[in-house]
Amino acid sequence: MNTYPAYYKGERVAFQLPADWTVIGVGEPRPTPPVKNLQAALRQALTHPVGTTSLETLASKAQRAVIISDDQTRPTPANQLIPGILNALNDAGLPDDRISVVVGRGTHRIPTDDEVQGKLGEETLSRVDVTIHDPDDNDGLTYLGVSARGTPIWINRTVAEADLTIGVGNVAPHYFAGYGGGGKIILPGVAGRETIIRNHVLMRDPHTTQGRLDGNVVYADMLDVARRAGLNLKLDVVLNTENRIAGLSAGEVGAEHRQAIDRFNTIYGFQPPRRADITITCGYPLETNLIQSTKAVLSADLTTKAGGTILLVSACYDGPGHGLYETLKEKPEPDEVIDWIAHGKSLPSGGPIASRTRAMLKTKTIAVVTDGVPPHQLEEMEMTPYTTLPEAIRDLATAQKQAEVIILPTGASINPLL
Repeated sequence: MNTYPAYYKGERVAFQLPADWTVIGVGEPRPTPPVKNLQAALRQALTHPVGTTSLETLASKAQRAVIISDDQTRPTPANQLIPGILNALNDAGLPDDRISVVVGRGTHRIPTDDEVQGKLGEETLSRVDVTIHDPDDNDGLTYLGVSARGTPIWINRTVAEADLTIGVGNVAPHYFAGYGGGGKIILPGVAGRETIIRNHVLMRDPHTTQGRLDGNVVYADMLDVARRAGLNLKLDVVLNTENRIAGLSAGEVGAEHRQAIDRFNTIYGFQPPRRADITITCGYPLETNLIQSTKAVLSADLTTKAGGTILLVSACYDGPGHGLYETLKEKPEPDEVIDWIAHGKSLPSGGPIASRTRAMLKTKTIAVVTDGVPPHQLEEMEMTPYTTLPEAIRDLATAQKQAEVIILPTGASINPLL
């Protein structure tokens, strides 16, 4: 009997399917080795960025620099990157005491001390001042006007007052911004809550979909705000399935982001032959909570027929994620959730996922294998709970004979290209 791959709690596992099920596609990332000499590759990227001048030239005109890192919900190994950036800034004449690091958490929960240390590393913490962005600290925000789409721009004061701003993140599909990375390090990363809300409600537009940049008003607004906020240089990495760096792009935020996306899709782009009855998708590498892991469900939505089933496998270490359960248990209409985001009833971190999830539940069944979310909460969110993958498959097999199946072992990063 054939075995198939999945990732659960960061580990690759194998599972079997019923004999009468047919696997029509496995969205497996292409094997990609890590960069051999990361520090040399980093120096090359910073010396020859796309769409802008070298970091050395940018730093030569600066008095204060800030480096923005993404937070614990993202797998970016900032601890391997920021020390090299600090060294490059030192070489350009900026000492550590004129450099700071801000962790851009948007409206995600505040990271623990251990998470900050794991993300940034001991060297960064010992060399420069590190702060965690707070979207609700009015004294810690600076107003920079409005975007071209009318979004009021409130930005972290440390970022706004620096004359050199560098962002560090990674690229992955995003269900309404097109792709993660790029300008998202500014909005939502270090933006005020009002700015984040006004941007996120733009997701009503039907062109705000995964994998789409052109014509995507959410993406365009994020990019506009990032540029107005003075993001001088963005570094985005592409990770392989072991979360090791397989490529780097640095430069002007719009140009480097598209370059990184092209590199990402050479590894994670997947063209299914057709939509399946069942898609088995894994939250890896975003198993932090159900909000993040539902990005794997949204990828599976693209590969699953109307009336079909999406089976998510994810640790969901932190449970549902802030605000998701509270919203979904009320079973609102998708547009109603966006209204709630606009009026503060639903959080901008969980509300958009909730809106898209409610839309999916109108045409598909969602089942979840996890021990991180209580079964009664999954049931209240109209999802079917399971504790093991074999149990879920046995249950589905009794109801679905001769099913066509697609498997997405790294569902939160795979990008169905339809």
